[in-house]
Amino acid sequence: MAKLYIIGNGFDKAHGMKTSYWDFKNWLEEQEDSVPKSLLWVLNNLESYCNVENFWSSLELSLGHMDIRSYLKEIMGEHQITDINDEHYGELGEAWDAVYAQLITIDAEMGLDVISDIFADWIRTIQPASAQEPQYQQLSSQDLYLSFNFTNTLEDLYAIPSSQVLHIHGLASDAESILIFGHGHMYDLDNCDAIGNEVMGIDAEGVARMYGTELNNLYKDTKSIYSQNKGWFDNLPNIGITDIVSLGFSFGEVDDCYFREIIHRLPNVKWHFSIYTKDEQTKIADLKNANDFIRRMGINPINCYGFDSEEPTISLKL
Repeated sequence: MAKLYIIGNGFDKAHGMKTSYWDFKNWLEEQEDSVPKSLLWVLNNLESYCNVENFWSSLELSLGHMDIRSYLKEIMGEHQITDINDEHYGELGEAWDAVYAQLITIDAEMGLDVISDIFADWIRTIQPASAQEPQYQQLSSQDLYLSFNFTNTLEDLYAIPSSQVLHIHGLASDAESILIFGHGHMYDLDNCDAIGNEVMGIDAEGVARMYGTELNNLYKDTKSIYSQNKGWFDNLPNIGITDIVSLGFSFGEVDDCYFREIIHRLPNVKWHFSIYTKDEQTKIADLKNANDFIRRMGINPINCYGFDSEEPTISLKL
């Protein structure tokens, strides 16, 4: 009999590690010329044109809900680029070429095309939690762990054998490991063209499509990642798992593919969702995330339980 633990970013944060997206932004601010100059401008303004709540709870989710129309308008306004009328396109000549060149330059400064590489550079600067006290005494080397974190906290602090941990999106300490950063939405590039025409009057050379393409390059292909790790999922029924316990994981929709496969193989296990109760707003968000996940996955609520992440013996109603 064993448990499967789902490990998310809140787990590392509980051990004092600076792994939040706010920490990422702060790290960027400390970098001088080693990151695109306007990347911070992008991050500072994403909240205003991403259609999600609690933007900084998931930068990846926000990038998958970007409103390209507002994004393009913001860029044009910030750089004082005026609308271009299709009727006068032939008269613009070199003037339009200059505007287009400026948009290309702005895009290069934005850093969307390299944000995943910069994110990986940041992750590899995070100090391990080996000096911290373990927060979860119940963790056992006999259990199994699906970690969405890039760190070795389980292995270093809890002496969990690496054979028991699947780092589904990569491991920072492994120089050969690709750290997977991205969102779960593919942008319609034809619609991007239409947006460019609407906002600028004409979208010469597909400027708006360029932004959509860069965002599509940040798409997290969970189906492919699952296929690469299919053997791990196939082995789950052989381990005798009776309970699945989440620690610091928010259950965003981008990762649903993995959990559908788990549920398919372990349909009758009990689910235990950790809820951070010290902050009322976070508690409400955690409860909502858990309930939304339960509904999306079609899990029988009878098999679902909540517990206080700070006091695991305290049960909470989902």
